[in-house]
Amino acid sequence: MLYESAAEKIDIISDWLYLRAAGVTSDSSTRQKYYGKLRTDVARARRLPTEALALERTGDRAGAMFAYEAAGMRLDALRIAASPPSDSSTVATARSGRPVNHNDHAAKHRSATSGLSASRNPCSR
Repeated sequence: MLYESAAEKIDIISDWLYLRAAGVTSDSSTRQKYYGKLRTDVARARRLPTEALALERTGDRAGAMFAYEAAGMRLDALRIAASPPSDSSTVATARSGRPVNHNDHAAKHRSATSGLSASRNPCSR
């Protein structure tokens, strides 16, 4: 990936390039690899918002909402909750009048992001 290649060559901004790479990567294990390369506390504090962004980009609305909430970014979580669904099964469920169950995805991401939320932005404390 271009961001990873640049991060390996430009040490002074490598953390930010690894974050950028994680934000555009659909594979969660690859994102974890990028997060593991972060060296500064400031960049580490951006892991959870970056994870939320990546989940949103890959279409995991429930996971993104949970990750945004865990990062303290409630407006972003509300934005996703208020926006119309884009995948056909969720649209069909919404049109049927049945509630859309996001709990299955939320439980999965609650465990996946628990370690990230513990090291949340130290500047906000």
